[in-house]
Amino acid sequence: MAGVLDSLSPKLLEDGRVLGVTIIAILAITILLRRISQRFSSDYQFWKSQPWAGIRSELFSGTRAYFRSFFTVRDMVENGYHSYSTSRKAFVLPVFGGKPWIVLPKSSAKDLISRSDSELSSDDIHIEQLQVNYTLGPKGVHLMRVPLQFDVLRRQLTRKLPLLTGAVYDELDKGFKQYWGTDTTNWVEVEAFPTCLKLVTRAANRVFAGEEICRNEDFLEHSKQYTQGTVFASMALRLIPKVLRPLASPILLLHNNQHFRVCARICVPVVQERIRNTKAKQTDESFEWEPPVDALQWLVEECINTEDPKELDPVLITRRLLLLNMVAIHTTSISITHAILNVNTFEHSEQVIASLREECNRLLGENNGVWTKAALNDALRLDSTIKESMRCDDLEPFSTGRMVVHPNGIDIETSTESSLHVPHGVTLCLPSHGIHRDPEYYYSPLEFRPFRFSEPREVFLKSQKELPREQSSASDVQGSIKQTALDLKTTALVTTSDTYLAFGHGRHACPGRFFAAQEMKLMLAYVLQNYDIEKLSEKPPSTMLMGTNVPNEKAKIRVKRRA
Repeated sequence: MAGVLDSLSPKLLEDGRVLGVTIIAILAITILLRRISQRFSSDYQFWKSQPWAGIRSELFSGTRAYFRSFFTVRDMVENGYHSYSTSRKAFVLPVFGGKPWIVLPKSSAKDLISRSDSELSSDDIHIEQLQVNYTLGPKGVHLMRVPLQFDVLRRQLTRKLPLLTGAVYDELDKGFKQYWGTDTTNWVEVEAFPTCLKLVTRAANRVFAGEEICRNEDFLEHSKQYTQGTVFASMALRLIPKVLRPLASPILLLHNNQHFRVCARICVPVVQERIRNTKAKQTDESFEWEPPVDALQWLVEECINTEDPKELDPVLITRRLLLLNMVAIHTTSISITHAILNVNTFEHSEQVIASLREECNRLLGENNGVWTKAALNDALRLDSTIKESMRCDDLEPFSTGRMVVHPNGIDIETSTESSLHVPHGVTLCLPSHGIHRDPEYYYSPLEFRPFRFSEPREVFLKSQKELPREQSSASDVQGSIKQTALDLKTTALVTTSDTYLAFGHGRHACPGRFFAAQEMKLMLAYVLQNYDIEKLSEKPPSTMLMGTNVPNEKAKIRVKRRA
């Protein structure tokens, strides 16, 4: 590295310093101007009356808190949780590159998720956060307001998961052999997060787009770059005054548009062929073509059913496909990487791995050596291990975001005795990071306990097997058993609650969580059955960017294929 720096001319280094200082100065001025404008806004008294997290006794305390939030927003949420949330009070969270958010206490969760979309909107947050009118093309807002791609997840994907389990496993098998290797003798060093990202992208797109697209390395790479570019461009645009965004966006999105063009070049011909074949099949059932079982096909059918020719634009459908990638790929990749690393660095990892392998072997033995949806549902330890990892290493420190869209604002309940009036345009959320680490809800919350959620279910199932038949058939006992079984089902990975918010909560909880859970369980099972991982002494530190808990991209693990 020193040699590279030495080879750079002093002028180039000086120009780089000047550019860096200029960017920092622009950011500082923008945030300072935003802070000043807030003082003259109609909501100033509201913001002034609320307690703030992350504010210190220092000059320009608010502006400096905004800058600190880029790296320390997770700490701000946790400190605010202990200072205010546990007393059933809301607090203000500075958010770098945007307006502050109101973090509600857990006691507000029921009221928050029960509000109508005319009062609180989840779509408006995504539109604002992603700056979709710039980052997703001229029809970016339309993609979010008419979310056909997410309707497909809700209506089709979850229902058809049993048909897709084998395809996902097949793609994981091919991907692991390619990215982790097949050497059964020597340890092979691989980058944990980058390879998991490739594996998830490939396996997910087997379901989203089909075999042809999911194995195209150009698509895998450029769709990843497109997602990352969209996130960073939206972050930069939020820092820029609205009046300047139309001028800045073409520059900020220059490379991202190139990534999109590569993806479109790959996807558009496939989409066009799907449209032609689907229409032909609908016109003539004898047409020799079998519709593929994947989200792209369901999306094409959904677009045809709208009877709106504009929805059949192959470029627009490609953008919808990439939106599915955007919401599903990175979140799943981050979560499964954390799970693999947490299991590997756990104090009693050998026992945990042996127990997980026993469960996998037993379930496969009961299902003719093939993973099915039913078998995965019975994989209680796999399910618990991933859920516990997502609790300990939550993706973001807040969850269940909603924007107030009612023109007059809303009164949101913070306790049984009081409520808070929140003006129009303010974003509300719940402090998931604090809740997930609260000893009131989780025993030893700072410990990673892989079977935290599966042990009660396994104990219950074992007790049912040992219960005498005449006793278990009694009606009062049957009622008690059913209720206990229902209660224990709430510990499943896909079940959301006001104490487990990794997938959000309520009717706007992540619609793809059922597929994500199946994919992660298949990945962890595949790793356990087919690879040994050399134990790490400690988990590599994550990178925290605006609160997002991203595994260390440079962290490497040594793997060896099991014979």
